[in-house]
Amino acid sequence: MKTVRYIWQALQRVTLTGWVSALAAAWLWQAAALVAFHRGEYGLVNFAQELSWWLVGGVIVFGALVLVAAAAWRPQWKVPSRALVGGGWMLAFWLAYRADSSSRMYLFLALAAFTAVLVYYAEIRGLLSVRWLRPARWSVWTVCAVLFLAMAGALAVLGCLRYRCYIAPNFDFGIFCQMFHNMKETGLPLTTCERNQLMSHFAVHVSPVYYLMLPAYMLFPSPYTLAVGQAVVVASGVFPLLLICRRYGLSAKVSVAMTLAYAAYPALSAGCLYDLHENCFLAPLLLLLFCAYEYKKTFPMVAAALLVLSVKEDAAAAVAIFALYVLFSRRDVKRGLLLFSMAVLWFGVALWLLDTYGEGGMIGRYADYQYGGGGLLSIVKTLAVNPGLFLRRVLSATAEKPAEKLWYLLQLALPLAPLLCGTRRLSRFILLLPVAVNLLSNWPYQYNVTFQYSFGVSAFFLYLCVMNAAEQKPAERRAGATFAVLTAVMLYVMVFWPSVTASVQRCKNNAETCRTLDAVLETIPDEASVTCSTFLLPHLADRAVVYEDVYHKEMDADYFVVDLRPGYRNGKHEELLANYRAAGYRDVEVKENVIAVLRKP
Repeated sequence: MKTVRYIWQALQRVTLTGWVSALAAAWLWQAAALVAFHRGEYGLVNFAQELSWWLVGGVIVFGALVLVAAAAWRPQWKVPSRALVGGGWMLAFWLAYRADSSSRMYLFLALAAFTAVLVYYAEIRGLLSVRWLRPARWSVWTVCAVLFLAMAGALAVLGCLRYRCYIAPNFDFGIFCQMFHNMKETGLPLTTCERNQLMSHFAVHVSPVYYLMLPAYMLFPSPYTLAVGQAVVVASGVFPLLLICRRYGLSAKVSVAMTLAYAAYPALSAGCLYDLHENCFLAPLLLLLFCAYEYKKTFPMVAAALLVLSVKEDAAAAVAIFALYVLFSRRDVKRGLLLFSMAVLWFGVALWLLDTYGEGGMIGRYADYQYGGGGLLSIVKTLAVNPGLFLRRVLSATAEKPAEKLWYLLQLALPLAPLLCGTRRLSRFILLLPVAVNLLSNWPYQYNVTFQYSFGVSAFFLYLCVMNAAEQKPAERRAGATFAVLTAVMLYVMVFWPSVTASVQRCKNNAETCRTLDAVLETIPDEASVTCSTFLLPHLADRAVVYEDVYHKEMDADYFVVDLRPGYRNGKHEELLANYRAAGYRDVEVKENVIAVLRKP
């Protein structure tokens, strides 16, 4: 009787709010479990309709009683409120994970709004101020290192699986596989598969930064090294970001939250979905530049700026935008002019090199702003005279996908919105200019986070968030950082993670086909020239001469290799095979629905 009386007295101490929170939490957790574990062949609605009211109600009531009992035992733990927030976010997480690609934008807007409500509730209930959790300096760096390994591991697995499953194409992986092979052999970034002739990749993009990856490739000469190398490069940005957080005096908890947001930020992970690109260096190197500037280290700042400029000719725009911020927001004339001069000088030299010895600057994606075939100055004049043209097109995309630019902007800005906008210093918004450069174009890859054009934008956004967070009130800072982490994780499982799981499943389902492809390609001599399909080219790139069949029209290679896998054929394989056979090429090996190898007589 004493035990029953004690329990009854304890339950009476639970407030009505506690009971309501417990019921709501139990309901949200059962809803999250329903979404997470449902594996039926028919819709979730039908499955839910077949559940008994008594079963659902019993589960909710039982869960609520458990939470209320915990609240009665330890009121200071606020168990019902914490369970309510946790259940709400778990429901949002699993809805994001199960999201259909056709409705992701609208679902994400709804989930972000729901998450904002949960974060606000958590803050007013005092759940975000976890006073007993005080990470030491060494533990913050430990967490950062773990995040680095986790992020690099996920990206490396994706890159390696894409190569292993023969789904990494010539653009943008095969050209770099051949380029690094030639860099190892000759020291020069030569390719034949990029423009159907022997030429330097630097005639297309001036990217000496690739030599930073060459030592690792020299030790382990394999395309897998390139996939892992990009993963390590992108993930390494967590370290300069943490240093910037420490410079601005952010607490250990907020600093960890910012590095978590970096690791889950969709534009960084999803930017690796189409294999290798020099832009992967932009995020860590720009953060290194910002870090060097914040610590007032002029020589490291100049060195970091040079590294950024070495990524690509248009990386000068990123350095110039940062220089403008240093000039007009920080009023640091000397460093600002120094950085701006470096950017302008390098851009001029790079364009001269491309125009004189290379393929010219790639400004065709801004053709809508050019007049009479004019160059870069024509684009600048158009925007200066008619800025309304940019305003009309900043969020307009193609007729088939009219909301694509809006979806792109939401993925970039919405997770960080409370921190991005949390300042009255309007001059800081200069740091948002890189996203305007992407939105300026109607080239679809430029405003798609699953391509490589948002690495630099991400670095600018996160840097601005750290500065703004340092000036916000503690409650605003906690809420903004928490919202950033939760929404970034939701986008991560919505946009990036499905590609990893799909690649794993594809490798399992096509293991025998991949082994067959390996065995057939191994029979082609290393010294032979090859024309082949795009998805086979990375596996044949460790040779002096290799071409992609769609672009190379001459029948001059020693071998012609065609991908016959359903779904990977280029649509002209039968015509190409007939033409090559008519030209005298003879079948060496033909595996139906897998591969065909022909040899020049």
